[in-house]
Amino acid sequence: MKKICDQCYREYFEEDDPISPADELGRIFLESIEDTRNAKNICPECRERLGILFLLGFGE
Repeated sequence: MKKICDQCYREYFEEDDPISPADELGRIFLESIEDTRNAKNICPECRERLGILFLLGFGE
């Protein structure tokens, strides 16, 4: 099923492939924010970017 990313507005397919650690961190970050309704349509590439940013800012 095709979806459109709410962050970069590209079309993507939600795949059942194994996810990367950065993607999983991005999912955790998106689940932790208050406004989760916009977090459901984020493509894997954007989730990975958010996961890396979350990891970099984790120690502060």
